[in-house]
Amino acid sequence: MKNEIIFDDYKAAAGTIAEVKLEKDELIVIFKNGNLENHFFKDLKKVAIITTDQGPFVDDVFWLMHFKNIIMIPQGCPGEEKLLERIQRLPSFNNEQIIKAMSCSENETFVVWELNK
Repeated sequence: MKNEIIFDDYKAAAGTIAEVKLEKDELIVIFKNGNLENHFFKDLKKVAIITTDQGPFVDDVFWLMHFKNIIMIPQGCPGEEKLLERIQRLPSFNNEQIIKAMSCSENETFVVWELNK
């Protein structure tokens, strides 16, 4: 999938996230309407960062987490700062892709981790 298609598909849902919490084995997504979603790290298949050319006055960096379903988390969402610490512990995590993503101001996708099949 191209960056624009993924971003358009999940942009509205990302805007409804109020907070994320990390537990030992799961990511808990709390939505502005009070609903919760639990995503278990054992089900994680892929992690990417999506950047857009829409910043700096709107969210322009997002975590794309491929669990059994996909969740897109905006950078700066409460609790998001602990996400990087957690996923950096995944085997073969690619920190170089993080550096590239954080210096990008264009529409781009950076895969930072993918489950070996």
